Amino acid sequence: MEKQASPTTNTPPWVRTNFEQFERELNGSAGSTFHELRRKAFDRFVALGLPTTKHEDWKYTNVQSLAKTTFVPSAPGATVELSAVESLSQMLPEAVRVVFVDGRLSASLSSLEGLAAGAQVGSLAAVLAGAEGSEALRQMVEAHLGRIAPFDEESFVALNTAFVHDGAVIRIERGANVEVPILLLFLTSASEKVVSHPRVLIVAEAASSATVVECYAGGTNAYFTSGVSEVFVEQDAVLDHYKLNLEGPSAYHVSTIQVEQEAKSTFATNAFSFGGALVRNEVNPTLKGEGISTVMNGLSVLAGEQHVDNHTIIDHAKPNCESKEWYKGIYADRSHGVFNGTIIVRQDAQKTNAIQSNQSLLLSKDADVDTKPQLKIWADDVRCTHGATIGQLDEDALFYLRSRGIGKDAAYDVLIEAFAADIINEVKPEALRGFLNTLLLEKLRSTRKS
Repeated sequence: MEKQASPTTNTPPWVRTNFEQFERELNGSAGSTFHELRRKAFDRFVALGLPTTKHEDWKYTNVQSLAKTTFVPSAPGATVELSAVESLSQMLPEAVRVVFVDGRLSASLSSLEGLAAGAQVGSLAAVLAGAEGSEALRQMVEAHLGRIAPFDEESFVALNTAFVHDGAVIRIERGANVEVPILLLFLTSASEKVVSHPRVLIVAEAASSATVVECYAGGTNAYFTSGVSEVFVEQDAVLDHYKLNLEGPSAYHVSTIQVEQEAKSTFATNAFSFGGALVRNEVNPTLKGEGISTVMNGLSVLAGEQHVDNHTIIDHAKPNCESKEWYKGIYADRSHGVFNGTIIVRQDAQKTNAIQSNQSLLLSKDADVDTKPQLKIWADDVRCTHGATIGQLDEDALFYLRSRGIGKDAAYDVLIEAFAADIINEVKPEALRGFLNTLLLEKLRSTRKS
């Protein structure tokens, strides 16, 4: 991967100010081994600065507005309305719910009732502080946190690591079949221009199975969410993962999901982007054993002047593995979508079967999309395909529906729902599928009113 330039002048002043305040508030833990990792990450972010459009991986996404806005650190005690939590919880009513407000655990809004035997869920801040009963999670954090999400050349991973304070720590024990989903709600309060740095660590131990949903949401105020999730899927484990971006209309959201899979494991992730003003989603699984299956699906539904950039790298490092990647985008008004997906097949990764597809639907002449599917193959006995299509609604299909007495708006919705259904129907929990379909229709109706 190319190195980013080192524009130290491209480091926002608020980052340094916030880090100095963060260190003052750490008190005795400022000298801890873990804080040394934070310091190294901070120094690296200062050296790297924010990426610019001159960097190939950021060619279509300009984040310089993050330097022009002064973001303030989150503070303990921030709250959100209970009704907002209850509304979002309807996506998975039966789930174990863990709520973070401005990046900090809210015990009062969380509900661990129904947490299955074989699953452990904790707060990273509590684990780092040595809270009672967290010894197993502490050992897991020491062994895994920061191991597969390196910050040497990734500015935003460095930024998150520098400010890591709280987040979700999930352990699915060896052989456990956890049927009740785990829902992580990362909510931003009404505080103006707050920045939070949530961290998620998931370890699905050998022969285990579980479902984890990450949801990010906030109000109409301007704020910035800088997130990193590290996911370890051990041998024969099965992990279904979902990420919902429901951020507010003025929000910035930049996140990285880094995944490491061992032999015969299965990891499926489904990413849905409905919110945010400027969003960058990175998902990077590495297939480190034989017999691995990886599925990556994504759907972006944008309007107004929203910008969402989906950037993925699937790294096939071993033979006899398969991956399927299918991203779709629906773009209205003056919105802008980006898909940059790379499949890497290493020299030893013979018998790889990899499929990548990106499809975009433009609902307006002012909407735009940049798509760049890529294959980098060093093995010769493989089956790899990729492709991208960009189009508009089929006028003949619209005419057919209208001729059957279906109104213009209803016909419009039918065709868009059909386009999105390929991705939404991949969602296993029925309640979550219904929730996403409702979001889609609401977004389409709001687009027509604008």
